[in-house]
Amino acid sequence: MNENGKVDEAIAEAIIVDAEHAKLEIRFLPEGLHGIPFTKDDYWVLKIDPDYQTALVGEPNKEYLW
Repeated sequence: MNENGKVDEAIAEAIIVDAEHAKLEIRFLPEGLHGIPFTKDDYWVLKIDPDYQTALVGEPNKEYLW
């Protein structure tokens, strides 16, 4: 939730780039704009709880963690 109490939402497409190490490439643009450079980010699935209800996701630069 943001500071106004509203839910923030992002719609993206995830592509598995390294299944063994749980590395994803995420695109936040509509499919027709996927060819634009620098429109994707790398994310790593760091931990998933046994019931697959919660995941810890980060990115290689260690700047963001969700």
